[in-house]
Amino acid sequence: MDVFEAMQRRKSVRSYRGDLADPDDLQKILHFGMQAPIAMGRYEDMHITVVSDLAVLEAFEKHQSDLQGREAHPFFGAPQVIVVSIKPSEPEPLNMEYANGGFVLENMSLAATALGLGSCVIYGVFRRAESKPELFDLLDLPEGYQVLGGLALGKTDERFELRDEAHRMGTTFLD
Repeated sequence: MDVFEAMQRRKSVRSYRGDLADPDDLQKILHFGMQAPIAMGRYEDMHITVVSDLAVLEAFEKHQSDLQGREAHPFFGAPQVIVVSIKPSEPEPLNMEYANGGFVLENMSLAATALGLGSCVIYGVFRRAESKPELFDLLDLPEGYQVLGGLALGKTDERFELRDEAHRMGTTFLD
């Protein structure tokens, strides 16, 4: 599948079989995540954490459930989550640093789609976990790094249909 087809098939998957990505596929996904453009070439300030430890994912889910007052599954049953972090240049990550994380996540999502794996970009559960910093200790992040987002990943029974119609967005041409 070429990149144009992967872009037309890519979607947020919210149902997983519980099977991890094959190790070779995971390595391909990570490789293409690392091919993302990073502002000012600050690749050394980016970090990827692959979480396959269900206890870690369940701790984040429990916190989300506690906040919502009901059972929550922000990872949608994915058996693996790839977390993207940055060592921010300011106390709070800058817009370009969030964009860097988005580029990495989208590259990995497109690679997952091309490999027939389900993926879903995840932000909220990590943002809400900021009220409980000990959760981030479970991720064993390098000193000074902050989570930008994650990618739920796993095998799925969902089909990746080719979408012919683009989503509609307003466009202005200034000639």
